[in-house]
Amino acid sequence: LAVVTMKLAAAGFVATAALLLVLCITVAEGQGTTGTGTIGTNGGPDLSFGDADFSVQYFKQSFNASGNSVVSPLAVRLAFSALYQVTDSGTREAVQRAFYLPSAVSDARANAEQLVSDLEQSRFLNVSFALLQSEGQLSQELEDAARAIFRVKPRTVVFANRRAVVEDVNEWAVQVTGGRIRDYLAESDIDVNAELMLLNALHMRADWAQKFAMEQTVGQTFQFRNGPASVEMMSVALEVLYYAQPKFHAVQLPYSEESDLTMWILLPHRDGTFEELFELLSAELLDELETSVAPKMVDLWLPKFTIEDSHDARDVLKRMGHETLFDREGFAVFRDHKSMLGALKQSTFVQVDENGTEAAAVTSVGTKFRVRNTQFRVDRPFIFIIKKLSIDTILFVGHYSNHN
Repeated sequence: LAVVTMKLAAAGFVATAALLLVLCITVAEGQGTTGTGTIGTNGGPDLSFGDADFSVQYFKQSFNASGNSVVSPLAVRLAFSALYQVTDSGTREAVQRAFYLPSAVSDARANAEQLVSDLEQSRFLNVSFALLQSEGQLSQELEDAARAIFRVKPRTVVFANRRAVVEDVNEWAVQVTGGRIRDYLAESDIDVNAELMLLNALHMRADWAQKFAMEQTVGQTFQFRNGPASVEMMSVALEVLYYAQPKFHAVQLPYSEESDLTMWILLPHRDGTFEELFELLSAELLDELETSVAPKMVDLWLPKFTIEDSHDARDVLKRMGHETLFDREGFAVFRDHKSMLGALKQSTFVQVDENGTEAAAVTSVGTKFRVRNTQFRVDRPFIFIIKKLSIDTILFVGHYSNHN
């Protein structure tokens, strides 16, 4: 869920995944790298351009060594694709470079429109948006972008009535995330001088292509970073796309074919470490995964797990080197004054069990393990990546490495 809040400066992912992102824009008086991608129908690079670079950087800079985490870099880029429409000349290049956007704002808008349309066409993904504003006239560019990209019109609220706004936002979040994210905002999160909130939620619900048999799930020990603990370990024998190198190996687990979704699981070898895997992770490595995999029968053991996470996206972007996004009044969100970015918040939820994303009452057929199969036992910290294949876009990146 993406929320853009504005205030007066004078006053100073079975796997289920859902996210909420909050951006604050304060009325007051970054940089990036290059990446590879495809060319959009409008002649400019689409949002798959730089997707792996940005996703890996964002995941690494949001890493929480003491807990588990899951992030959706895509939600951040979508929000800034809309804000890009109202940047001034001094801010435009910083936003463009930070989020790998085309130089023409019209191309960025068209690409964001196409991406949202692609996501909405999947019955396994629910993409929702809302725009809340105080009294005042939004810039025509932002209204047009919100209508074209997000298919929403602004709705007027009284931000000084914190309780009403919190109830409104939290009720909306429950509805669009299938009840997975609740109590997202507290009254203390609302600035009484707020002027605008842009909300965006992405909820994924899909089954594995080959489900795990529930009767084969047993208690086993997982070697967490903070000590061993028992987990419910699922198991299945199946053919997957497999990749291996000296430090780690990886499998691509497909969700149902019609979902167009996959989950990569990157696991260090027993003589390797999670820290080494984390350092190796890069856009180039992900590209190598995609191009160097081969089909292989594996005996797979994977723990059931649930991750609920929240982080300050503003801090993440600053650690990525984009501090300038937050120190200039470069966004003409309203017609009569410019604005500067304030706080950003992202909350996520992912649940993995025998069925896929969101549990469903289905019958699973077990497959016998065979000695000749490659063994892939996920009983130590790992990284996972959920991706939509047809648009070459990462939806979620996370790690499972600590127990409570």
